Amino acid sequence: MKNLAVVVLLICSINCFAQNPNPELFQTWYLRFVQSSDLSPAFNVYTIVPAITPTLVISNTLNFTGTGACNTFSGVFTSTFPGQLQTNSFTPTTLLCGSQIHNSFEGSYFGFMQFAGQYQIFPEGTGSILVMNNPIFGQAVFQNFPLATPDFDLEKIAIYPNPSNDVFYLNSNQVVLTKIEIFNSLGQLVKTINDGFEAIAISDLSTGIYLLKINTALGTINKKIIKK
Repeated sequence: MKNLAVVVLLICSINCFAQNPNPELFQTWYLRFVQSSDLSPAFNVYTIVPAITPTLVISNTLNFTGTGACNTFSGVFTSTFPGQLQTNSFTPTTLLCGSQIHNSFEGSYFGFMQFAGQYQIFPEGTGSILVMNNPIFGQAVFQNFPLATPDFDLEKIAIYPNPSNDVFYLNSNQVVLTKIEIFNSLGQLVKTINDGFEAIAISDLSTGIYLLKINTALGTINKKIIKK
């Protein structure tokens, strides 16, 4: 009987004090701010360029999944006390994002998710806000309605002067460029530019019409230029 009582106490210590978390947790949340600790940089998602929409989806079993900038993650929470979550497991993918700001952001977001902590849910407008604080003084703020991210239009990328004799200048209007390729009228690649996109030297090209294939973090756009 004594051994049985010990077993019952052990089981109870694990399960009897488990709390039912707030059912409002069980939905899709959109991250808008994160700081993994008080000594780490803070990230306001609205200001990150190229724009991203990181998420956290919590199920009623406390399993969770989410997205960062270019990676995803999954894991399991437990809830021992009211208003508190503990991260039991956390597994992210480990791709290297194409933008340094995205890599830095994911380091903070994924670092925060490995600890979780206290949470509160507040109404905001017609939706709700989820505020989570971890034990190392980090914070994440989510909302249950999509983020209003800036509208970056690839068509706003401007090239001037056009035509030109020796150099074109490019205004990307905050769109992050990754590579520019120049093709001649026969469709042959004649030049590849991997940096210094603001000024494109063409003095080495023959007179004629060329196609610029502009690769960006948001997609690809083609522009025609004329070398005089």
